[in-house]
Amino acid sequence: MEQVEVRLLQPGEYPAAVALSDVTFRDVSQKSMGSAFPAIFSPALSQCFGTFVDGKLAAFMGLVPSVVHVGPSRLMVYSLGSVCTHPNYQGKGYASMLLAQVQNFIRQANAALLLVSGERSLYTRANCFAFGQVSEITLEADSDAITAAETDIVIRELESRDWLTVHALASGRAVRYEQGVWEMATLVESEAHASCVHLRHKALVAERDGELVAFAILALPERENQPGLAVEWGGDAQGVAAICRFATATSGLARLVAHVPWHEADLIEQLTQGPHQSKQAHNQGTLYVTDVSLLLTQMKAYLAEKDPVLSAQLAVETDEQGAYHLTLGTEKVVLGAEDLISFFFNPTWEATKASDEMGRLRQKLFPLPFPYTAGLNYV
Repeated sequence: MEQVEVRLLQPGEYPAAVALSDVTFRDVSQKSMGSAFPAIFSPALSQCFGTFVDGKLAAFMGLVPSVVHVGPSRLMVYSLGSVCTHPNYQGKGYASMLLAQVQNFIRQANAALLLVSGERSLYTRANCFAFGQVSEITLEADSDAITAAETDIVIRELESRDWLTVHALASGRAVRYEQGVWEMATLVESEAHASCVHLRHKALVAERDGELVAFAILALPERENQPGLAVEWGGDAQGVAAICRFATATSGLARLVAHVPWHEADLIEQLTQGPHQSKQAHNQGTLYVTDVSLLLTQMKAYLAEKDPVLSAQLAVETDEQGAYHLTLGTEKVVLGAEDLISFFFNPTWEATKASDEMGRLRQKLFPLPFPYTAGLNYV
């Protein structure tokens, strides 16, 4: 009988995880998953799980811890990616076994959220659901699209002397992943999401009167007829928009796509001034709430800043069937796992069982803003 074991990987087992991920996700033209996702395949972090059959790695899940800043609050989160099963072991339920272990692990680690790069039924069965809202803005190539207000902005490639200033701009974002200077440079070099879709990073900065005011990390095509992507950005919204338009006009792109979270209203306004197409979408991937009470505790400072009185009257209890009984002020509503995520994170939320007053009160505290998850910290 086969011996099946689900556990954390040991340091010497990470090369096998890289090999399995490369076979699953890479072709000969792409860099190794080990290079593209150094945090996943890090024995120093040692956060990843595998299913071993008779001592051989049969299935793998990459897990990376992060801190997400939301105003004055610091959210402890994990990101899940590089989920793969060797063809010889597919259809045996090993991925579901792994996911259950992962969810238990992140509870023990005091993480409030699990961000999942996938959307398949494996995740939705485990209460991972779509969340949030971004504007998917597609800029069309037009050399005349630079607005009059942007004519005093100089665009150039990022140089090594810029990193401290770029990091300061990145750290000035109210909603962001926590990133050190070295970490940020490493993430730009590793090209996590870009390498998955045959794109390469290009880092540009914007200067006004000799002062660096904005940066943008773009992913540009290796193949013809591919759109470019805006991966991450920071600083002055007008400067970020100028970088995107400049790249679209000068890099031979037919179009450049930016996924801008709903709370970045200034950038959305700037990007939609020239030729563009726009539509609404969820944030990338799916979200699992590990522990609602822990989420509210970690978000306490942000919610208190929004409305100190009402935030103190927010409570959630879970019944034996797994339903959430949410109280806000004098109003109450019962929510399932998917609707709870919508209540917390989606700009538009409707529940037939909720009163109009509950909807009004909710708008004072929610939705919670969140960075786009397919940026530099994509897993």
